[in-house]
Amino acid sequence: MLIDTHYHFDFIEDPAVQSEFVERLAALDIQLVAQTVLPSQFERVYQLAQVYAQSGWTLRPALGWHPWWIESRDQFEEELSIFQAMLSKTRSIGEIGLDNARQEIDEAGRQLQREVFERILDMIVEQASLEDGESGPYTLSIHAVRSQDDVIDLIERTGVYQANTAVILHRFNGTSDQLMRHIKQGGYLSVHPDMLQTKKGRAYVQQVPAERLLLETDLPEAAFDEATQGMAEELAAEVEQALTETLTQLSELRGEAMQPIIEATQRKLYGQR
Repeated sequence: MLIDTHYHFDFIEDPAVQSEFVERLAALDIQLVAQTVLPSQFERVYQLAQVYAQSGWTLRPALGWHPWWIESRDQFEEELSIFQAMLSKTRSIGEIGLDNARQEIDEAGRQLQREVFERILDMIVEQASLEDGESGPYTLSIHAVRSQDDVIDLIERTGVYQANTAVILHRFNGTSDQLMRHIKQGGYLSVHPDMLQTKKGRAYVQQVPAERLLLETDLPEAAFDEATQGMAEELAAEVEQALTETLTQLSELRGEAMQPIIEATQRKLYGQR
């Protein structure tokens, strides 16, 4: 069984396509961690996960607030209060983080991003401290674009690395020093197929310990096509191909069979389901 640890399932809006997509993934023995971009969107994905669980397929709904969706002070407290209320329903967090690459985000907007991210990290640490740790870690899928040092600084300062968490950098494109700083704190890296198309990305997946690597595909590209006929089959094939090809390339680059290692890491972080 393979888990796509970062997938925007809610971007597939057609319920019929969603259902057929899920059926095809179940047949392929592939599960998803469904990232959300706003706390207020989480409940819908959570309810879908309960429905799919009845058929024996696991969708892991992730509670997130993507930095691109942080809009204003008016939005700030409302969405954070929803995040707080939903936190007890999942152990998957994402997509959260910081993005300093978008030109339309001014300094005030970047400061708001930092405030949101820090408040979320504080909530996670507080929630984790109330538990016995036997339920498995909170998995955090982190967006860090031209903000890697800021992201790692905040994760360190809030004590997230020391809490019952697994911090996963998503589509990392920073420096080797930043990556190793994260790995030395116990962090993980989710490998997107695009990473293996660059010399730097290939070097990084050889540099990171094998047991700290996970798989991801991110955006369901076919979901943005106008035609919906046959889309579920295309989407499922897209995920399967991306995951299996990434596994094959990782094994070749590292000179070791990566599937059993990644499956063991999945069980450690996400449980047996």
